[in-house]
Amino acid sequence: MLKVFQRKQSKKKKRGGFVVRAIFLILILISIFLFSLFFFLLFFLSFFFLSLLKLSFFFLRAEESLRERERVVQKEREKREKEVRSERSQYQKEDSTMVFQSMLVDFVKTHEVFF
Repeated sequence: MLKVFQRKQSKKKKRGGFVVRAIFLILILISIFLFSLFFFLLFFLSFFFLSLLKLSFFFLRAEESLRERERVVQKEREKREKEVRSERSQYQKEDSTMVFQSMLVDFVKTHEVFF
């Protein structure tokens, strides 16, 4: 009877050991899955943030290029405005000279000398 009792205990230990081993194996598989999922997400997010960083640098370069182009256009505009002002002043000078000469000619033509 003692052997029968011992066999029943040993069978229970084996069954209990199997359940513990199965739970332990499941926990190991879950931890491996979560560990691999973590590294996959880390890998994916690193590429995602790297692409965002590249995109931000692209926009910064585009913005800097746009600013440089605006500076060039502003310089060109100032140059044109300076040319226009000088031409306008030249035309005003020529016009005033012509008016003065015509007034002088008119004065000479219609002079009245008083002695």
